[in-house]
Amino acid sequence: MNCFLKKNIGRNRDPFQYLKIKLGQLKIQNNELNEHDLGAGIELRKRLISGLYLNSAYTYWNGINEVELNGEYKIRYNWIINLRYHHIKNYEEVSLGISYSLGTW
Repeated sequence: MNCFLKKNIGRNRDPFQYLKIKLGQLKIQNNELNEHDLGAGIELRKRLISGLYLNSAYTYWNGINEVELNGEYKIRYNWIINLRYHHIKNYEEVSLGISYSLGTW
């Protein structure tokens, strides 16, 4: 469960560039931990050059730090290359993918 306040930034308040303040709840269940934690964070999405966006986010969940970095590059005909790094507690993930956007950038 998340709620957020979002402010579009950049030229003409570009909806694909924004600053977001987030509040939410994280539910963790494993052998050692069974908690419901509230968290707060900040997220920034910025266009670096035409078609290339960088999204960075940090959230603090009652002793657990979550960091996420995501890069997107529109190549052609709404095809997008995605590179993502995600770190939370002892978990790290790096992924590379390609997607298709039905909307326009």
